[in-house]
Amino acid sequence: MALNLNFHYIQGSSFLYTFDVRCKWLAFVVFAFATFYLPFPSFLLVAFPIVTYALLKHGVALKSLFTSKAWILFLGLIFLMHAITFSEENLKKGLIVCSRLAFIIMLSQLFISTTKTDEMRKGLSYFLRFLPTWLNHRITMMVILALRFVPLFFDELEETRAACLSLVGKRKNPFLFFKLVILPFLRRIPLIAEEYSASLVLKGYREDKPVLIEPFKARDIFWLICFVGFVILIFVGYGYLGLTINLLREKVWFYGVE
Repeated sequence: MALNLNFHYIQGSSFLYTFDVRCKWLAFVVFAFATFYLPFPSFLLVAFPIVTYALLKHGVALKSLFTSKAWILFLGLIFLMHAITFSEENLKKGLIVCSRLAFIIMLSQLFISTTKTDEMRKGLSYFLRFLPTWLNHRITMMVILALRFVPLFFDELEETRAACLSLVGKRKNPFLFFKLVILPFLRRIPLIAEEYSASLVLKGYREDKPVLIEPFKARDIFWLICFVGFVILIFVGYGYLGLTINLLREKVWFYGVE
């Protein structure tokens, strides 16, 4: 059992659990694109309704994510890298970068916590169906195993650390930490990989199985169009607003000069 809920599937019954995984993949890509390419005010307009929905419907998953010391340390380090001179411009830049990264991390948590591993595999396999069957299954399985292995990696490290604390208590000796935590942890990683390989064989994993193509539901297509249209509307609206403001400034300057 996981010691935390970061990047684990969490049982629930919200809209995202019934949303088609292929539409969910596409929506994730669209929102990730908007996060990095939209100007910051437009990004806030896109992020606000999603963050509000996530807090209302998936608060447990987000609480587990953003109370994690590892992610807080990561975002703090990114902020310090941009705001190392502590000038006003660099502080703003650091806050903008951290907010965008936090939103991407939140989207990833929402996606993984509401999607079963088998559903993610089928969705990704659908988008790679133009590849040879064996290559499709191999790439899909590598991606899914990576998504599953990362949280298990941290869970195993935490379990090993907890076992060390129960045996010797809290000690600041780095050599003792390396001996009692790092070495057992490194020995466990190949065993976990071997267990996953054995489980794939037992489940009948084969690379010659045809890729199953299921029809999209009209409801899922409708919501995907709404999500994409919302991002496009924000993008076009912000561009039109900026153009209008520039034209008004030029007009005021022109009449002011005359």
